[in-house]
Amino acid sequence: MERTKRSSLGIELLPAPVSSGRAGALTFWARAVGIPLILILQFISLSVLAFRFKVELDLKALSSSVSQKEEILFQSQELENFLLDTQARLNLVKQANQTLCSSCSLKTVSALAPSQVRIKSFILENYQIDLSAEAERGGGFATFVTNILGEKTIKEAAITSGGLDRTGSFIFALELTLDPEVAQKRN
Repeated sequence: MERTKRSSLGIELLPAPVSSGRAGALTFWARAVGIPLILILQFISLSVLAFRFKVELDLKALSSSVSQKEEILFQSQELENFLLDTQARLNLVKQANQTLCSSCSLKTVSALAPSQVRIKSFILENYQIDLSAEAERGGGFATFVTNILGEKTIKEAAITSGGLDRTGSFIFALELTLDPEVAQKRN
């Protein structure tokens, strides 16, 4: 009896016969096309999911990199502003050196003043000098004017005001125009 039970269980090694008709064609297409199609779609969806995770990791790395670079950019902006300010100041100094040396002009005018004349104020603007001075009694004022007229650096001279104070000293104001070419050569 045991033998008969074994033989009734039997193993079928051959595929089941394909039924014909619509059901058979549908079954054939489901096995032949459907299973590979499902496998391909699953592979594609897993690839998209893996790509999404990779993009998220790259995005996090780029985000931290961008924040670091923003900090560096902020620090370099302060340095750039400092350098631009320094460059503007250097350009101003260069421009001032190309125009007229105010200390040289003051020395020139002071050298023209005799000992009886004291210069009280000196204003240099471009090639225009406004000065006020005081001359003691005597010929100090006349000597000063003579020296100014003989100076090649001074192109024009004008007395803008003058008067005597209580002590008899002559207080005056002059407006002198310098010759740019001669003044530049002396600097």
